[in-house]
Order: sequence, then C-alpha cells, then structure tokens
Amino acid sequence: ATSPLLSQISQLPACQYLIFRIATGGYDTDWGIISLDGEYKARIADTSEDVISFSGNGVHAISWRESRMLDLQTGNYEPLPDFALNCEEMSLSPDARNWIGFCVPDDVSSMEIYDLSGDKPIALTDCAAHMDFCSGPSWSPDGGWITYFQSPAGAYQGHETGMFIMSADCLTHPADCEASAFGPFNVSFFSWSPDGLSLATLWWDGSMNIYDFDQGRLSLSNSFLPDADDCPIAWSPDGEWIAYSFSNSIYLSSPNGDQTQLLLHEDVDVVVVRWIEIPER
Repeated sequence: ATSPLLSQISQLPACQYLIFRIATGGYDTDWGIISLDGEYKARIADTSEDVISFSGNGVHAISWRESRMLDLQTGNYEPLPDFALNCEEMSLSPDARNWIGFCVPDDVSSMEIYDLSGDKPIALTDCAAHMDFCSGPSWSPDGGWITYFQSPAGAYQGHETGMFIMSADCLTHPADCEASAFGPFNVSFFSWSPDGLSLATLWWDGSMNIYDFDQGRLSLSNSFLPDADDCPIAWSPDGEWIAYSFSNSIYLSSPNGDQTQLLLHEDVDVVVVRWIEIPER
C-alpha cells in the first residue's frame, strides 16, 4: 500500500488498525500500520524522529520539534503548551482536558510526572528525589486513573520495574498524589481493556496476566505464556485481541489465551505501539 502520512491515517477505511515500530538498524526507527484483518499494511511516511509519544488513548501523536499534537482520527493538528518541549512522554486524558507527562524542567536533569492542565505544570511525583527512573504515563479509558512505571536507578533492563496506579481525583490536591498511589505491581508492560475493567500485563519472562481492576486493586483472573518478547502490548478497541511481539512478528491473542494468530511478520524487529479505530464516515 502507498505510505500514508500520519495526518492521512484518518482517511483510511473504517477499521481497527495497529501502529507498530520497525527497527531499521542502529538508532533508526520506521513506523508502520496494519489493519486488524491484515488486508492493509503500509509504512508511515513521516520521519520518526519527530514522533516522540502516542497519547494514552492511542489516537494522538506528539511532535517534539514543533510542539504540537496530531489527532489521528481527524488529521487535525493542535498546539501544545511551550513547556511541553521539556517533556519526553505525554499522555492526553480521554476527555482531552488534562495532560500527564514526564518532563525535565528548567534544564535540570530530573524526571517528574506533571499535570499540564493549567498555565504551568504541577508536579505529581518526583522520581528524581528517589533516584528512580519513571516512564510510560497513561490514563484509564474512563480517565479516572493514572498509571506509570517507576524503577530504581540502574535496574537491569527494567526487570525491577514497578507499575503504579493513582486516582485522578488527586489532581485537586497534587501533593497527595504520590502517597495515594497503589503499587508497585511487578510488570514490564501493560494495556487497559477498552472498558477499563481489566488490565493485561506482561513480565520480562514472556508471561501474560489478565487482572480484574476495581478501585486501584488488581485481582488475577487469568494467566498464560504466549512466548512474547519483553515489549509493549496493546488491547484492541473491540476488546477481542491483545497484540504482542515475538521473533520479528506481531501476534494476536484472545484475552483468555485460548486463541492466537499471526498478524505480521518482518525480517527485522517489530514492536507494538498503539491501536487506533477509524470510525465510519
């Protein structure tokens, strides 16, 4: 298929699409997109160095160089606050009213979570104060919960990483956010179910767990071993499949692990990024 620009994805036929990264050698990365049925596959034509983050709901790409956000479902660009230039990872809340980002303010080598809803960022937790590394901020589908990863400095390939969950209600009293967080939960990667009632988690040994989620508490409902690489996973918008990477391929697994199918195979590493659903027009 013809390589689309990111801004042209909104013009694709109505379907669920998976965006993925393609290792091209060294530090270079290309982006690709494939439909759930596998009938459409293409490289995305934009230069990947501009795209630093996809927001938590999976439909916005963020360009660092121009400090702007692209809505993949509409193809429209929106400006970001000036201080967003100091943020390496950002995630937009489902109601599009709040941002969460990991930022390096005032050229100080530290990393913090920020609520970017006001005129200036408000720190929610200071990872640098604990000599920790934080990453992967995201929102639950209903916007009620914020998740992020925190690992000790020097942790081996993230194997000591913990996932934390905090209620978005704490945004009214940001100083209380860090103390109110649940965790750490020992996972390498995770993905919310579309209804926000479950979490799929992946650990470095390739095991996948499905948890029921209730007010910040996780209870294990299913566990299986899909031979997944230690890479991001993504729950499809219809809730039927969880995408994961293994051996230059992307596979789809049902949430209970009883069905698996190959979606994509390449000659180089491919890594799951985000699903996006293009609606009927």
